[in-house]
Amino acid sequence: GIRPAPGYPACPDHTEKQVIFDLLGAEKAIGARLTENFAMIPPASVSGYLFSKASFKPSPINIIPLNLCVRVLILLFSLNIFDKKEDA
Repeated sequence: GIRPAPGYPACPDHTEKQVIFDLLGAEKAIGARLTENFAMIPPASVSGYLFSKASFKPSPINIIPLNLCVRVLILLFSLNIFDKKEDA
């Protein structure tokens, strides 16, 4: 399958990253931010769209509250989030 992400061939518009960051509250949640050209800070960060089947039915043991899910996803997609070095 495809792995759609803003700025890549399936979704070439980098400005969509702002939508993702705003919806997930990325800056407040983990301190990730966008430059004026939509590059992500910290530099090793990535963003993308995640989809599941409409028929997916998690078992009660696998249910995670949405706010925790969002934070976990942001953390998983943001590398080096604890690197507090100033940007060059």
